[in-house]
Amino acid sequence: LRLDLVESKQLLAMATRPTNKNYQKKRVARLDAEVAKGEKVLSVFAKSTGFSTLQISIKDVGEWLNAEKFVKITVKLPGVGKLADEDICCWFTDTSFCLWAIMDGKKHELLIKNLLYEIIPEESYLRHVKGCDEVVATCRKKDFIKWNYLTKTQDGGDL
Repeated sequence: LRLDLVESKQLLAMATRPTNKNYQKKRVARLDAEVAKGEKVLSVFAKSTGFSTLQISIKDVGEWLNAEKFVKITVKLPGVGKLADEDICCWFTDTSFCLWAIMDGKKHELLIKNLLYEIIPEESYLRHVKGCDEVVATCRKKDFIKWNYLTKTQDGGDL
């Protein structure tokens, strides 16, 4: 996200047309807020644990649902139902999302890149239900196209 922010700032500086400038201003503001949110959460975690995170990849992606306006991905993670909302986060980009949870001093992470089609990050969200050992990442589709696969890699497309 930080690299996206840097590049968007560069594009904003180069933009000459008002429409492009407005688009880049909005994108810079959104990315800036996402980076600040992530840094705040990591800062709180580092202070509370006193050490840096050990990262563990999440392997148990449950099912995914292709609805008309959304794609919903269920991720099963034992113990996630006991976590506070601030210990779970999901960042969305146009073609990917990264979900992570801090449990027992470890950062559990799921990164899904190269989604089959674009999503709208601002309208995508994470649902975390207390007492349930799963979370649902809900990605708002940019175009209401049926997804046969979750990623371009599964479809055989380019990375």
